[in-house]
Amino acid sequence: MSNTEFDQVREDLDDSMSNLLLASLSLETVCGGFLDKSSGEDGFVRVLPEKRDAITWLAGQLKEITERHVRIWERLDELMRKDKEVETDDQR
Repeated sequence: MSNTEFDQVREDLDDSMSNLLLASLSLETVCGGFLDKSSGEDGFVRVLPEKRDAITWLAGQLKEITERHVRIWERLDELMRKDKEVETDDQR
């Protein structure tokens, strides 16, 4: 595995972690302002009907960021497996 390729994947992973954290915090912060604090008889807090679209959009963004994050981890795993195969071949 080339160091450049590995460094790029590490950088992508760092960026993805930051994006994932920011998206999670944004969703939590925004949702806090979109909730009906009076819970129903079942104890669940209700989302204000006029804010559902915004929450749905934010949740979709978080899902996309999470999926990208998983793909980066898969790429890192693939690179590490290839690197291990090369080391094994070199030892023979």
